[in-house]
Amino acid sequence: GPGQHAAASNFAAQLYRELQRSGISAFIDFASLRPGELWQEKLEKAAGGSLVFVAVVSKPYTQREWPMLELDLALTQWDKVQQARAGQCYIIPVMSERLPSSSE
Repeated sequence: GPGQHAAASNFAAQLYRELQRSGISAFIDFASLRPGELWQEKLEKAAGGSLVFVAVVSKPYTQREWPMLELDLALTQWDKVQQARAGQCYIIPVMSERLPSSSE
């Protein structure tokens, strides 16, 4: 439910901040995109330069069209990088159902 989506969003934001604090370049939509920007290009560039792809997904996320289009675009671009680097890239899926919800 809504708690799962909030938990996923909170986890993703916290992970992003910790990576940035550690000096690791990271991409997250709310901090990396500005209104009016071509999100497809930004997402492709970010995924194309990634060694690690962390996908934080909630059940409501998978039931909406735009988030799934974003995820598909990122994974398609990331797969190209994976092939070019002979498997030296990693994907880490995080399902929000496994995260504590914000209401707990």
